[in-house]
Amino acid sequence: MTDLMFGQRPPRKAGMLGKKPRRHDPRTILLADYVPAGAPPIPPAVKHWEGKIAFWPMMKNDTVGDCVIAAAGHEVMLWTAYDGDEFIASDGQIIADYSAITGYNPADPSTDQGTVMLDALNYRRNVGMLGRKILGYAAVNLSNQEQVCQAIYLFIGVDAGFDFPAVAMDQFNAGQPWDVVANDGGIQGGHCVYIVGYDSQYLYCITWGHVQKMTWAFFMKYFTEVYAVLSPDIFNNKGVTPVGFGVQELLADLGLMGKRK
Repeated sequence: MTDLMFGQRPPRKAGMLGKKPRRHDPRTILLADYVPAGAPPIPPAVKHWEGKIAFWPMMKNDTVGDCVIAAAGHEVMLWTAYDGDEFIASDGQIIADYSAITGYNPADPSTDQGTVMLDALNYRRNVGMLGRKILGYAAVNLSNQEQVCQAIYLFIGVDAGFDFPAVAMDQFNAGQPWDVVANDGGIQGGHCVYIVGYDSQYLYCITWGHVQKMTWAFFMKYFTEVYAVLSPDIFNNKGVTPVGFGVQELLADLGLMGKRK
């Protein structure tokens, strides 16, 4: 059972990290090749997707370094909430996929080594995570704020990984935004979150059972990889996304996303 099933919000306590360093693959499709900056649709100045969900489960990321899998679980949860058939992964499903992708053995803590985001994305496309396949994914240009907003707007959020500074643990536990400070305490490891909203000052992500906001300065300083994920789950039963894009229209614009080998 997850915390969500009991209707209880997890305590605000930082959990585990677990994103391995970014792996460069020249075959990774770039979102800019399909939705150039400045091209329609121009993203709105403010967008928040997270309001559909009252409580976000930990998905074992409080005790296991499965943040990449937990972020995917949160994505599926929100996507399916918008199409009216919310799917909440069980802890068993989360751990089963973490084990399949990384070799993690719950009986051997030394195997809890984290996940390469590209490995998880390719597994989601080729095999399926939580019993659901994605159609494809594309890398977002982190230095282009408009493209980041555009990806969050079009794809109901983005999968994002960053180098985690020690101060972010304290900021999270205190309910403060993640922000850049003079002494960040050093990088503690890698973390993966699901970014679900933005405005002129902050981005908003899901991690460790809560919505956590961060300044754009924090995002630009610490984030190392962001991916727009195209899934059948973002389309409703009429084949339309929450922002009005049809299946064929979006697939035509992003047709190569599902063809990477």
